Amino acid sequence: MKNIFYLFIIFPFLFSCGDDSSDKKNRSLEVDNDLLCECLQYKTDMFNWVLEGSISNAMINEIEFEKNHAELDKKCEDFERKIEKRFSDAKKKGEASLNRLINVFQQRKESCDAYNDFLDAENRGKKRAIEIHQSLKEEFSDTSQSDTNRDIFDNITTSNRNGRIHLLDSSKTFIDQVLHNHFKKTLLINENEKYSYEIYKEHLNGDSIIDAVITLNRLEYAKQKAEESGNPTKAEKIGFMGPFNAFFLFDGKSNTLSSPLVVPSSPLLPLKVSFENITSIDFKDILIDFRIRNSSFKEVYFIINKFPKLVFEWTNFDGLGTPNEEAYVFSFKDGRNVVKDIIINEGEIDKLPEKIDLLTYEPIINKQNKKVKTFFFIESEGKYFTSKTP
Repeated sequence: MKNIFYLFIIFPFLFSCGDDSSDKKNRSLEVDNDLLCECLQYKTDMFNWVLEGSISNAMINEIEFEKNHAELDKKCEDFERKIEKRFSDAKKKGEASLNRLINVFQQRKESCDAYNDFLDAENRGKKRAIEIHQSLKEEFSDTSQSDTNRDIFDNITTSNRNGRIHLLDSSKTFIDQVLHNHFKKTLLINENEKYSYEIYKEHLNGDSIIDAVITLNRLEYAKQKAEESGNPTKAEKIGFMGPFNAFFLFDGKSNTLSSPLVVPSSPLLPLKVSFENITSIDFKDILIDFRIRNSSFKEVYFIINKFPKLVFEWTNFDGLGTPNEEAYVFSFKDGRNVVKDIIINEGEIDKLPEKIDLLTYEPIINKQNKKVKTFFFIESEGKYFTSKTP
């Protein structure tokens, strides 16, 4: 159904959603309690199965479990789609409707025999997700921390660029080799792995030297892992979802590359990079768009202590090609402090062409007048918050 990041982080939230029992048009929850409990037990069993294996085999273990329980997996996946729709509907109605929905569904969930076991597996799953991210940080820390006084060519970093080869001033062949070595060192990429990368140049800090964001797409590796799982069709159905997209920050002044920031997503499309003046008029901040199935999300990163930090995330579009399709448009405006506010308006997706791949198609989104949210940055917290009113 989903990869390990989805299982341990997103799915528990979905299982905290339900229907609004106070809605005049929907007096009953209209949820099959027996099916709810059956799927809760199934998800508990899957958690435990995945957790028994190593971190590197988590996705393979999950696909193997689904393959062995194909009929139940399909039934629970259909149920999950209904829950997602209820969550989407409640979100449109407002916070009060969503809170009522959560409370009612929570009561239904707690009535299941598997509830306590599910909580235990969920908590262990969250710890495993933290271990995954921590292991990545520890594995990659040598390039961003311990080697801060050396450049990407393993030369001692000095306060100026004189006498050293600068990455962005080099030939493509030289850049290919330098980046390949860095990818191997930080992501344990095999010597012969096929991948693609893109370099996006921009001023990303207060100095006068150009910087860059470098994206890495490992689609071929994702397909290889799917084949090894024994169920490539299932992996293809969800767009080979997994940790196969990443990006790096290149600091022009120090001539150094950061450790990778892995963005779990579908590698059918590479990360989409854009830039905006959010924290300063003198340099840009980083925006990353990525795909999960027929949905797209946007992340905003500020460079703090010479490393990109995630400060905001929201949906670009969701449910593409379905009756529950929704979309949003972003703008950045001067607000209550130096850092710009993020304004989100409803969007409308142009009519889709026939026979498109919903996992890769990039729709045209037209901005509507209705404002959905205004987010403002709180420096002491290091992230964006929103008020109750748009």
